[in-house]
Amino acid sequence: MARESIVEKLTTGNSEAVFVAASKPMTTFDPEGLYHANVLVTKAEGEKIVKLANTIEEKQFNTYRKNNKKVEFTGCIPYVKVEKDENGRIIKETPDPEGRYILKAKNKAYIKNGIAGQKIPVFDSKLKPIEGVSIGSGSTVRLGLTLEGYSTNLGTGVSVKLRMLQVINLVPFGGYKADDFFTSTEGYDFSEADVDTEPAGETSEEEDF
Repeated sequence: MARESIVEKLTTGNSEAVFVAASKPMTTFDPEGLYHANVLVTKAEGEKIVKLANTIEEKQFNTYRKNNKKVEFTGCIPYVKVEKDENGRIIKETPDPEGRYILKAKNKAYIKNGIAGQKIPVFDSKLKPIEGVSIGSGSTVRLGLTLEGYSTNLGTGVSVKLRMLQVINLVPFGGYKADDFFTSTEGYDFSEADVDTEPAGETSEEEDF
């Protein structure tokens, strides 16, 4: 049976990461795990993505619809900065001064017996595969996506699937780099030979008590 979905591939331009979980899926709301990449794209790019999504939805609706309802596309919307109080209530909403859009992509990890059945390839700027890197807010990334139409009994819509990610400029998780606080100076220079290989809590037999 043919797949009942209109699919278009898409590569974003350089985008500012808001939240990324591409190396390790989140299981807070889904035990099968979800990869996420929420990034800020320019107004022009955001409008282009919305236009493409609307075109896909129309084709999906005309080809595979199961009822007469269309689901609003929320995968790429104008970015609004939200401030909340200590109770989590929204107290202020500020539109982005540059008119940027927030693009929200995700994909299932299909975790079974603690092992992810699907992974998201992550590359550095030279297209070298990298693993286990925590990508912090403010990093510059590019996303490889598919925009996929879907038709269910609840309606016809378009989802944004994260397929791969390229890191152009990495900001470590937590938002700070070493040079945010320090400058290079004379002194200790790390070497692999400095690493303590003895298990914590154990001592060498030659240690003098």
